[in-house]
Amino acid sequence: MENNNQKLSEDLFNEEPRIEFINPEERKLKEREKTKAIISANKGKLISLGIALIYLFFGALAGGGEGFFRTLLFLILPLVLIWFSEALSGHTGSSWGLGGSMVRRIDAPTPAGILKFIGWIFLFYPIIKGIFVAIFLTS
Repeated sequence: MENNNQKLSEDLFNEEPRIEFINPEERKLKEREKTKAIISANKGKLISLGIALIYLFFGALAGGGEGFFRTLLFLILPLVLIWFSEALSGHTGSSWGLGGSMVRRIDAPTPAGILKFIGWIFLFYPIIKGIFVAIFLTS
């Protein structure tokens, strides 16, 4: 095994460096494909960011600095659930409530899709509430 590792390291260090020339058009095509892949992977994050910016604009317009800050505080939970659902999905062991007495411990991972869905519901809650108020409470 020692000889194989030594031979591999010798091969790596004795190999001539290779310089590859890429056609500029081919490079642009690869960069476009890479950009498209990044955008498609983060489409939900970009849409939620756009909605959050609209909320912040109207919050500042309606309530000034305080409205902006309150809107920002409201947006933290939905954006965290949408953007970091994969990281949060594996979290177990915490308990919610006063000293853990009100609710059981989280003993199984929550699927990231459910966390993301809950984040979207929280994000659209003001819009949904506004629609219901406009339909049912206006004469």
